[in-house]
Amino acid sequence: MQGRHTFASILSAVATALVVASCVDDSALTVKTPGGDPDLPDTAWYGVDSTALVPDLPAMSVGTPQSPLRMTTAPGAILVTDSRMYAVLQLDPETMRYSRGFRVRGKPLAIGYYDRWILVGNASRQTIEVYDGQGGSLRSNFGLGAVKHPSDLAVDPSAQLIFVVDGGDKNVKVFARSGILVRSIEGLDNPIGVAVDPVRQEILVSDYGTMGPDNHASVKIFGYDGAFRAEISGAGSCGGSGGCTDGFSRPQGLLVGPGDLIYLADAILAKVLVYNRTDLAKVGEIGDESFLRLPTDVAIGRGGDLFIVSNRTQQVRVVRKGATP
Repeated sequence: MQGRHTFASILSAVATALVVASCVDDSALTVKTPGGDPDLPDTAWYGVDSTALVPDLPAMSVGTPQSPLRMTTAPGAILVTDSRMYAVLQLDPETMRYSRGFRVRGKPLAIGYYDRWILVGNASRQTIEVYDGQGGSLRSNFGLGAVKHPSDLAVDPSAQLIFVVDGGDKNVKVFARSGILVRSIEGLDNPIGVAVDPVRQEILVSDYGTMGPDNHASVKIFGYDGAFRAEISGAGSCGGSGGCTDGFSRPQGLLVGPGDLIYLADAILAKVLVYNRTDLAKVGEIGDESFLRLPTDVAIGRGGDLFIVSNRTQQVRVVRKGATP
């Protein structure tokens, strides 16, 4: 079993990776236009080229979130979906207080930030909705008819691609910025979370497996072209049960962070597991049940702080860079 490392020791041992990626040419791909929802706005959002702006959402009396689920970083803010409040909440990463947000007509799951736009996976309407980060108004939507259960999403702005986990079809849908579906990535059992590595142009997907004794949870890694590349097994040293402490069984949100490290939240272990992408070896773990209860997502802020959704305690917890959780 690997030794336990603090967040500080992990970050101090690696250099910050440069996020540089070449663009993907959509014109060479087979495309399908899924169409939008006629009951929702269809104003084009993807043609607006803007610098990344700090979200400026309407004032909102939040108090304590009811069921925080997914989150994403934005300049000066953390954006969180709450599946019981039917809302997107704006969290101040310094004060850790909520004072802004907007309501969603349906159940919000996935979330991403793209320039000034907030992308929300609406499970009730089975679509990806696009909200203006400057005011929170609904501007457009895409994926209707192509996405059944958008549980998580990730964005690579350099490649102008949006990656959506579809728990209904059990695959990952890849959309162009225009909302056109360019491909679906198969070979998954019960996918739940997704992250991208723009440097390697890789898609990382957390997968529950079939949840049987002979099919363990995993993190599967694909290229942007959909080709399978590698896998982190959740079985650990204990075989296919996935029930041992050096494995994992209920992987949730994940990310590729500084130093080519993979951070994976596991809901059952109440930890964030850390792996080295080079050899996929486990190099540390963060948190325990005294700090986290049912963690569902993880993000790293611009200053290097680690943010973790603790669903059962209705919180987003933070581990400041250089601190021990």
